[in-house]
Amino acid sequence: MKNTFFFSIVLLFLMLSCKKEVSKAGFGIMGKENGLIFYSDSSIQSKSYKQTLINTKNPSYLMLGSYKDPVYGDYTAGFYSQLRLVAFNPNFKDVTIDSTVLEITHDAIYGDYSPQRFHVYTLKESLLSSKDYNSSSSIPFEDDLANEYDVVPNPIGHSVYSPNYKDTIRETIRIKLKDVIGEDLKKTSITDSIVFSSQEKFSEKYKGIYVTVDEPASNGKGGVFTISKSPKIILYYTNNTNKTHYKFIIELNSNAIRFNTIKTKLDPTMNKEVTDRLKNAFSGDAFYAQANNIRSIIQLPKKIDTLKSVLIHAANLELPVKFDELFTPSSRISIQIFNSESDSTLTLIGFANYDKDKKMYVVDVKDHIQRLVSKQRINLGLIISPMFFSNSAERIVFCGNKDVTKPMLKLKYSSF
Repeated sequence: MKNTFFFSIVLLFLMLSCKKEVSKAGFGIMGKENGLIFYSDSSIQSKSYKQTLINTKNPSYLMLGSYKDPVYGDYTAGFYSQLRLVAFNPNFKDVTIDSTVLEITHDAIYGDYSPQRFHVYTLKESLLSSKDYNSSSSIPFEDDLANEYDVVPNPIGHSVYSPNYKDTIRETIRIKLKDVIGEDLKKTSITDSIVFSSQEKFSEKYKGIYVTVDEPASNGKGGVFTISKSPKIILYYTNNTNKTHYKFIIELNSNAIRFNTIKTKLDPTMNKEVTDRLKNAFSGDAFYAQANNIRSIIQLPKKIDTLKSVLIHAANLELPVKFDELFTPSSRISIQIFNSESDSTLTLIGFANYDKDKKMYVVDVKDHIQRLVSKQRINLGLIISPMFFSNSAERIVFCGNKDVTKPMLKLKYSSF
């Protein structure tokens, strides 16, 4: 009986000694266990701001397409490019031009495969290697070369073989150009053949093209394509003597000067949530980020500024999102900070992957917070963007602290 009483006292002592101490203060919840302090805080404040003058010259991916987002409004992407000869001095003297096509093989689409109306304009001025181009830049253009009809892009995985020209047409946007462009190339090769003798001479006459698309008519429609392979203009023709089919290719490859152009349009009535967040100061409302357009700044809880002489063992910032089946959240986000209060240049400090099951990003901010409490950095907030900010059309709607699933900072630290 005495032994039973003794062991009961020991067990009770152990249970009490292992129990967490928990307290609440505002949004924050604090607990202690084995010398470690646990702290969770959902008092995340944020705001969104518009990014301008984004450098898009010689991008990793060309972008083309348009979508109408019920939250973000219209997003339209196009590109400017020089034309590059694959072969010189073609012989078009005894040929019949069959057709001319701009073929664009895409890597991915953000949105859906709705029909889109594409335009291919000729440039009136040359693109210059010495000049910087951004997402808002434009070059004077004229003469739409594209036939006026909607194009339904071939989805990824789709391919058709053309036996006449030995072409495999894969996941492409094929824009049939007006006959006048093929006839003009043929005529020039015969009457002014020096144009086809070098790239320099060719670029003097054919300065380049601007490829763009109409805005979609209804919400939740359209898509933007990312393109890593070189688009090409294919001139299909037949030799009149032997009736053999041929093709002459002009590429828009990475040796050409190229840049993306992005147009966005927010309707203050239809897209009130986003327009309000771009105007307002920091708050706990939902916040937004969109490639080539909008970044978000997150203010960490004030608790961080009160920490002194602590060692951060773990720090995770949970950022839940409002999921959309069509305009899905970016697969990865970048986390950046301002260099200083007087320098708005951004420094990358990390990335976070999207968790499809939890529908959130979990950002490891352990190193950043340790630097903040050690006074190696100033707490100017975290800038959140889609990772491919200048090379995609992705967008994200983050939950605020008024939503059921709130953004949350979770800390584990010890004092010394």
